[in-house]
Amino acid sequence: MAHTSEASLNDLRDDIESLRRDLMALRHDATGVASGMARRGRAAVRHQADSALDSARHVADQAESVYDEGADYVRRNPAVAVLVAVGVGAIVARLLTSGRR
Repeated sequence: MAHTSEASLNDLRDDIESLRRDLMALRHDATGVASGMARRGRAAVRHQADSALDSARHVADQAESVYDEGADYVRRNPAVAVLVAVGVGAIVARLLTSGRR
């Protein structure tokens, strides 16, 4: 009987050692998967940030172009620019004071 329980104990030890090795391999695999996911996540965020920066640069370039065109128009047509400014100012003043009545 002692031989059987010793054999069972050895089998149990072998099973525990096998389970330990399997858990270590699982931990290694899980670490690799998590690292890969983090790497892909960082790459996706970096790509989105680069895309947003490109869009912001494009909008800034367009705004600068519109500003330059407006400045050129005012230089070529100063009288018209002043009349438009006076007209817009009068309309805004009228809108602001009409609510007080």
